Amino acid sequence: MENSNYGSQGQTKSEAKNGGLVIYINSDVMGRGDDQLGANLMGVYLDTLANFATDISHVILVNSGVKLACKDSASLEQLENLAGIGIKILSCGTCINYFELKEKLAVGAISNMVEIIETMKGSNKVLNP
Repeated sequence: MENSNYGSQGQTKSEAKNGGLVIYINSDVMGRGDDQLGANLMGVYLDTLANFATDISHVILVNSGVKLACKDSASLEQLENLAGIGIKILSCGTCINYFELKEKLAVGAISNMVEIIETMKGSNKVLNP
């Protein structure tokens, strides 16, 4: 079970319900096959999300997806842009600890599975690239 001391970005259950769309990313690459191509596709995907910003309430990062929100990530700028327009970026605390990235997290907040499930449950739709 994840540590309940991980903070959120102050969102309530009703915020997630009103937010509509949640983006759930469980890898630092998109698709299977060539990882370089997958990294490029993920960058394009995150760039394109800005076109749908008014519909998106959260981006949830789990497993190796948490690497996208860390210093030196090729996709960090895209996530910072999304956060800058009010989209909450949540990174799984267990995943951050597993990859030893707590000190490298550069955007968003460390979350826990309860908050992640509540956010997904309260959304109108969850998309996974």
